[in-house]
Amino acid sequence: MVRLSRTPHRQPRTYYFPSNMSYSLLTSLYRHQFELILSSLLLDYSFHSQLATTNGPRIL
Repeated sequence: MVRLSRTPHRQPRTYYFPSNMSYSLLTSLYRHQFELILSSLLLDYSFHSQLATTNGPRIL
């Protein structure tokens, strides 16, 4: 399954996946998850900073 052969310009992005479609599907899924995690972290950070400004200094 894992092919890390040193053949340049053969199929550069299909090292771990059987086809380009599954690769693009997985990358879109990972990108979506990453955006969700990033947005939740940003919301959490803004919420904590608001709490810190209203309640004084706060240890996160």
